[in-house]
Order: sequence, then C-alpha cells, then structure tokens
Amino acid sequence: METEETEAREIFAALGDGGQVVMPLQKTDWSPLYGIVKDRFGVTFQMNVTKEE
Repeated sequence: METEETEAREIFAALGDGGQVVMPLQKTDWSPLYGIVKDRFGVTFQMNVTKEE
C-alpha cells in the first residue's frame, strides 16, 4: 500500500505543477488517499488509491 500511496503522491504533485489542486490528497471513507487536481492544460484528474481487502 505504501508504494501505491507514494506513487499517487508523486503523480498528483507532477499534475499539479503549474496547475491547481482542487482537493488535496487525503483519507476519505472510501479511500486511504483521494484528491482532485487540475493540470496546467485545464484537464481535471481524480486520484484514488484503493483499500486493501
């Protein structure tokens, strides 16, 4: 799980470089890590790390 969260944080940071963080990566009821970011071209991404069963 830690590797997935680290990778998600790296991708999220890269997408946010020159863009805008709409919702910071954070723990939610459905995900250990979820956030929304808009890249420098205006494309919005939702980042979601799934829970291990």
